[in-house]
Amino acid sequence: AIVEADRAVAERIVAFLHRNDPSDSLEETLRIQTPEGEKTIRLKGVVLRHAADEPERVLGVDIDVTAQVEAERQIQHTLD
Repeated sequence: AIVEADRAVAERIVAFLHRNDPSDSLEETLRIQTPEGEKTIRLKGVVLRHAADEPERVLGVDIDVTAQVEAERQIQHTLD
């Protein structure tokens, strides 16, 4: 489940998938709730189009950046 505070990010991702802009790409970070706890996921993607410039599929990657985000928080806490 998406963390409620990141609902707007999820809505931007859905809007990206519905847009018909051939130059469009996506890069977003959002938090999700899993059985193991909260995870921070970075998403990157582009819409691939066929000859008629209609969307055919999405090519993308999602990366669990939870450890990186937590390390950045700890560093910031140490500096404060």
